[in-house]
Amino acid sequence: MLQEIDQSINSYDESLTLQVIDQSINSYGELLMLQEIDQSINSYNEIWMLQEIDQSVNSYDE
Repeated sequence: MLQEIDQSINSYDESLTLQVIDQSINSYGELLMLQEIDQSINSYNEIWMLQEIDQSVNSYDE
C-alpha cells in the first residue's frame, strides 16, 4: 500500500512538472509572438517614417 501511495505521489509530481514545463513553453511562445508583433510594428513605423522623409525630400525638390 505504501508503494502504491509512493507511486501516485511520483506520478502527481511528474504531471505537475509537465504542467510547469508546458506553461513555460507557452509563455515563451507568447513572448516570441509578442516580439514578432513588436518587430512588425517597428518595421511598419520605419517604413512610414521613410515615406514621410521621402515626401519631404520630394517637396523640397519641387
